[in-house]
Amino acid sequence: MYNRLPGRFYTFLFKAVPFALAIAGCIVMLVWHFFFSGSSMPIVPAPSADLIKVPFDFFDLGIYQYLLEVDNYVLFEHFESLPPQSFPGWTTAFGISIWLAIVIGLVLVSLFNRMQFVLSMGLIIFLLTLTGVNGLNIGGISNNMPTIILMVGLILPAAIVHTFYSHWGLGKRTAVILPIALLTLPLLLGLGEAVNGALLLAENLSLFAMAVTGLFMLYTGHVVISSVYVLLAKLNKGVGLKISWHITVISILYLLFFLFLLLRITGNFQWDAPIPPVRILFLIVGVLGYFETKRKIEQFEQPYVFSAVGEGLYLLGFAISALTFWKAELSANQPMLDFLEHTFIYSQLAFGLLFYAYLMANFGSLMNQGSRVETVLFKPKFFAYYHMRIGAMLALLSIIVFADGIVGVQVNAASTNISADYYYATGRHTEASILYEHSWESYRRNAKAGNTVAHLALLNKQPTAAVNTLLRNFDNAPSVNDVLLLAGLLQENGNESGAFSVLEGGLALFPNNPYLLNNMAFYYSDNGRAEEAFQLLESIRGSKNQINANKVALQAKHLVRYDEQIKAGTDQAGKVNTLAFANLKGDDVPFSLATDVINDTDVLSRAILRNQWSYAVGGDLHKDIALIDTLLAKGVNATVEEELRQTRVIRSLKQDYINESLKRLNGLAYQFPNAAAKYHFMAANILIGQLDFEKAAIELMQAEEKGFDNFKTEHLPILYYGGRVGKAFEVSSKHNIEFPSWMRFDEQASLAPNDTTLFFSGLSKINTMVKAQFMAHLDSIQSEKLKPLFAYQLLLRKAHWLQQEEIRSLVAIAESHSEKTRFEHLVALKTLLREDTFNEDQEVASSLPLDRNAYWTPMVFKAMEKAEGNLEKYNILVEASNFNKDPLLWINLVKYSRLVGVDHYTSSILSQMSEWVDAETLVELQLEIL
Repeated sequence: MYNRLPGRFYTFLFKAVPFALAIAGCIVMLVWHFFFSGSSMPIVPAPSADLIKVPFDFFDLGIYQYLLEVDNYVLFEHFESLPPQSFPGWTTAFGISIWLAIVIGLVLVSLFNRMQFVLSMGLIIFLLTLTGVNGLNIGGISNNMPTIILMVGLILPAAIVHTFYSHWGLGKRTAVILPIALLTLPLLLGLGEAVNGALLLAENLSLFAMAVTGLFMLYTGHVVISSVYVLLAKLNKGVGLKISWHITVISILYLLFFLFLLLRITGNFQWDAPIPPVRILFLIVGVLGYFETKRKIEQFEQPYVFSAVGEGLYLLGFAISALTFWKAELSANQPMLDFLEHTFIYSQLAFGLLFYAYLMANFGSLMNQGSRVETVLFKPKFFAYYHMRIGAMLALLSIIVFADGIVGVQVNAASTNISADYYYATGRHTEASILYEHSWESYRRNAKAGNTVAHLALLNKQPTAAVNTLLRNFDNAPSVNDVLLLAGLLQENGNESGAFSVLEGGLALFPNNPYLLNNMAFYYSDNGRAEEAFQLLESIRGSKNQINANKVALQAKHLVRYDEQIKAGTDQAGKVNTLAFANLKGDDVPFSLATDVINDTDVLSRAILRNQWSYAVGGDLHKDIALIDTLLAKGVNATVEEELRQTRVIRSLKQDYINESLKRLNGLAYQFPNAAAKYHFMAANILIGQLDFEKAAIELMQAEEKGFDNFKTEHLPILYYGGRVGKAFEVSSKHNIEFPSWMRFDEQASLAPNDTTLFFSGLSKINTMVKAQFMAHLDSIQSEKLKPLFAYQLLLRKAHWLQQEEIRSLVAIAESHSEKTRFEHLVALKTLLREDTFNEDQEVASSLPLDRNAYWTPMVFKAMEKAEGNLEKYNILVEASNFNKDPLLWINLVKYSRLVGVDHYTSSILSQMSEWVDAETLVELQLEIL
């Protein structure tokens, strides 16, 4: 009869703590496998940006709608293999857990009888030599002092207590052995001179844990068959069924299952049917083994007086084994994981087979009688159970020989990986690279080792060595990480065909891998094979947000599946692409991207700003411009700087800050001459929208000088009416573009007049006309479609010349148009111009700001009304005169120049006005205003 543990403290220490360690180990093992598998070798989505042109604004000139296009980002997320990750914190936690299990186990072993104690301590001493503590370099490099301290701290107290104080109770034993063993760890770390000694010891404890796990698996090799037999025996109690047939069938099926697993892992049999992970099988075996251990303790005398000793040691072994599985996956140590899986399968086969033979040989005649055989299952005739275990070990050796002794190679490679992981985590990459290389050479199924060598070569700026390493890996033992990294490097080097071949080869080996399928779709997209790319993305299961984001990218970039509605979900890249596609189609979206939280210049941040501001703006312009300035101040490269400056122009344009936008475009054209054609063309379109044909023609000419050649028919009237008649004919001839049908020339190249020429002639001069001129021109237009358009432009640009009755007349003419919805600002104009003073509380007028567009001359005068002091009014007029040639605006500039004391500029201003205002009209304006 066994004794109970004396007191709650010892129950907690020797039963609750081992149980908690076992539960924690199993939970961590399962959680990491099912939720964080692959974290050590990360594959992450990386956005690759393309720019597409989307409509930004339309300038309606009656005959034509001139389109202003801007660039939007389309992000295609392809997958990249990053350098392997180390987890020093988790590894240290693993080491502390193993150390705690060792310390508790030592106290429990000290309770063994003499012979069993001696044998157990001998085994523990051997296992402790695997901890590699000499690497702590106490007293010199690889000095034996750390091992001596380890043995003195862990072995000596237990040996002394057991030898000389065997009469001590559990309390005294624990009070001596436990504190000394626990303090040995900080002593070793404190005296150690190795870099990050805690990490070194934790890594090296992996070898100790591997050995313990191997022994644990041998101990539990037959628990499934024995547990099934016990269950059948209890069900058969008093019934007398032939359960020998049941146990035989179940045992055969169980052993065949593991035989297939053995053939599968050795490459002798291809079995693609889904099977549960080895971890799940191990967990089941471990749980069943605990109950079997309790049965063994009950059935025959054990070498200890407390039953909790055996149960505690089993739970500690279970905990260490589960933690070892976790550690192998945590550090992507494939040789260690393979060793664990091989050992588990070998032990289940060997011990399961021999235990079945043991059952049939010793209990075959009894098991069908319904007697309580399960109560004597482990104490048959003379040493039969131990003979069974000896036979199982021989069977195990036979399996190892069948598998070419691969477990030995796995142990060696796992040990090398452990050392390499330590050097890698502590930043000593040269040593890590050498060790990883050696590990890969000895055991090829070692993806992390080969991949890390390539990444370290890249870190040392040796791309050729990295590519060669990856090519070697690809030929011998390819992995998805290697395929992704190799294809990416080849594509960066311009070897598109090589990258394509690598991806094709990878898909042949891993046909349903979502990362490879996605990257192949990315390759197809870059090469114009959009439909094939879309089909590949449709074949991918899982990662819906990223895949849908890429589908929308294909729609926006290639216009493939144009009418399909794809929800990109909450993925930021997906929203960016959805916005780009919506901007392209002119659709609305049910969301907006937050721009006020942007604090980086990465491609995603730049894409959010550009696409959102192309769609809609809601914040304060000055804050947004300050945000761009802050990002520019981060020291970005020239490409990023250009993109951010373009985004600033788009942000200004979205709220009709025409003055600011034209200035910024001029700066962009000067600062980035390679893209100057694009910026001159953008400026030309903006100026066309403001009816400044003269400056628009100049911008078109400058765009052509910088390489622009996409002229269209609608650009010829701008050149012609912008005063560049010869250039208009030159562009028509050079680019083989016909003048519009309403522009017909006689043999002397004179334009035949008609309603449209009259309309365009008036538009081209509207900014420079005085009241008599533009009212007369309005009267001369007879077309019912064109006259309202001209009247609307007069309201927008010339209403400051007019009386209220004249304004009402123009409004009536504009409203007579059958499509008056084309007049974007008509309602606001009616509100603003109805009274003599501007009412800033009128919400409807908010679309006509006073200080953003110099060409909206009535708004400039409204701004002057609000201004305080002559100097402020003078500054408003100076700003507007840089763009607008309205005579009334300029004559007021003369007036306020004199009022603020800079009248020496007035002669220059009047001289410039004489270029577009005749002398008589100029005198009349001076008499009227001055």
